[in-house]
Amino acid sequence: MNARLSTTVDGFGLDDTGVVQMDFEGGAEGLLWCSLAAPGHRNGLRFKIVGSKGTLEWRQEQPETLHLSRMGQADLIYRRGASDMTEEGASCVSLPAGNPEAYLEALAVLYTDYAAALEAGPNWRHAGKTPISDLNEGLRGVLLSEICVRSSQTKTWHPFPK
Repeated sequence: MNARLSTTVDGFGLDDTGVVQMDFEGGAEGLLWCSLAAPGHRNGLRFKIVGSKGTLEWRQEQPETLHLSRMGQADLIYRRGASDMTEEGASCVSLPAGNPEAYLEALAVLYTDYAAALEAGPNWRHAGKTPISDLNEGLRGVLLSEICVRSSQTKTWHPFPK
């Protein structure tokens, strides 16, 4: 991975903007952009996956919709609470369509998953339909930050361990 961290707000004391290029197994590439100083991006968490057949995008500012743009076909918009939701997706919905559901409800689903994992004991990894992060994933997140800082300081690519 190759990272560039910068400060755009004077006096902030920390890097407030980062761009990270990533190479994945199988030849896939990734780009991570994050900023604490991006006017116009209120809670601008966004996931965009671009592939050879289309693009899938979700935005926190419009948490009820998932956009799918396909090559040579009409764009699709999936909405939370609609009849075409998967069973797994529907199991995470607590309010009817048209009622905004986002951050607090997402935490409620996460806490429910954690409670089911705790009740499952040694088989906690298989307690729910959705994988639950553990200490190892948390440590890998810290490692990602450390490698980004090192890459930005040295202006070189650094591997991320498997």
